[in-house]
Amino acid sequence: MLDILHDSSTKAKAKVLLLKQAIEADLNFAPILICELRALRVNQRVLGMEALELFTREVHDLDTQFIWEFAIQQLNEKSPAMLRESGRVIANLASRHWLSAEGAIPALLEMTEHNGTVVRWSAAHALSQIFLSDTQDVWQLNTIIGGIVLRDEKESIRKIYHKALVQKTKRKQS
Repeated sequence: MLDILHDSSTKAKAKVLLLKQAIEADLNFAPILICELRALRVNQRVLGMEALELFTREVHDLDTQFIWEFAIQQLNEKSPAMLRESGRVIANLASRHWLSAEGAIPALLEMTEHNGTVVRWSAAHALSQIFLSDTQDVWQLNTIIGGIVLRDEKESIRKIYHKALVQKTKRKQS
């Protein structure tokens, strides 16, 4: 199945779907995929990360700590596509792993200043999910998110943060 990443005759979307299906068919495939991805070029890693993002949208019994850690490691990439997909994976898994977000938060905060809207959107989504999952205010993101809302130029991104702030406030009041 890993050969699909090297197959130039298969389109990118088809590769992503095939990889996602392989993960769903055999949960032991996810760690194998991640090990393989580490040795590949960034454009191939992006496809693997997209498959992991699709997979992590749904709740699975699989221990996803290794996916979480791989996504955090990929936040050091320069590729906007990799930053986008890694942020989306982190957002999907935040409710499970928010206590181990110390490696993600600084990189996500750096992403909030990226020129690319999709990168900032991904960071907003991930930070908001960590913020909402942090029931003990361990990360104290309230003030930080408020500052980002004031400075980001895109209304769509500000809305993501604003929605999280409103949800968290409602939770505290009830």
